[in-house]
Amino acid sequence: MPGNIVLVGFSGSGKSTVGRIVATRAGRSFLDVDEEIVSRLGMPIGEAFSRLGQAHFRDVEAHVVADACGRDGWIIALGGGALERDANLAAARTGNVLVRLDASPDEILRRLFAAQATEERPMLRGDDPLGLITRLLLEREPRYVLADHSFSTDGRTPDEVAELILAAVAIPDGR
Repeated sequence: MPGNIVLVGFSGSGKSTVGRIVATRAGRSFLDVDEEIVSRLGMPIGEAFSRLGQAHFRDVEAHVVADACGRDGWIIALGGGALERDANLAAARTGNVLVRLDASPDEILRRLFAAQATEERPMLRGDDPLGLITRLLLEREPRYVLADHSFSTDGRTPDEVAELILAAVAIPDGR
């Protein structure tokens, strides 16, 4: 059984939603790195980017990723850009199983705007969010493909994706 299951992928791919389901079914604890950062900084991510800058945000993120990935038996959802740092990639891969959740740019945009989540996604601010999503997906692809398992979430319910993950990592579904 893996140390942790670390979910990676773009914002809106379903990491947090699916991660909570996997954790419940596997009888494990769940940690959302973005939520932990918000808790540590005492402000939303968008505000942290504006007030503290992206570099400081990424430094805090690196500490949270290292702490989280050093645990054992957790389901962890990383932020969409966390793997851009080599140290985060190394922490996520060491003794853990990396699972990528993927979605098309159109689906990501639909989900983020449906949830009105773009204000909390400072990397997506601008006049062409679909173009930004597409560009960032291409930039991050070389890191995302390093995952041990990859699942598209397009056209699947979070429960269906959770079942795929549990089967792939050979953890019994405790439902």
